[in-house]
Amino acid sequence: MEIQEEYCYQIAKEFTVAEERFIPGEKIVTCRADDERVVFYKKSKDSEINELPEKELSTYLDMTSGVEDFGTCENCGCELSSIPKAGWGVGYVCGPCAQELRGEMEY
Repeated sequence: MEIQEEYCYQIAKEFTVAEERFIPGEKIVTCRADDERVVFYKKSKDSEINELPEKELSTYLDMTSGVEDFGTCENCGCELSSIPKAGWGVGYVCGPCAQELRGEMEY
């Protein structure tokens, strides 16, 4: 199975790259993947950008966990399942947060 660009994968086996430790259960996001190397970062705000050969990186990942990455809601922090609609005018947020921020909640 090939590593996809702009996907989020869960770590299955511990490894270290450039003094940054990746442990099972954490998630990484791939930025670029070519035939040989993958550029990625840990899905946390303080992570460095790393690079490994695809063949090596794939041995550390749960390849069945790969999902397209749309980022996180700026308001509640949940994982977004699609790109937010720009017309909401309230930032990069999920649907429920957009409704709340715009005062559209049902009572």
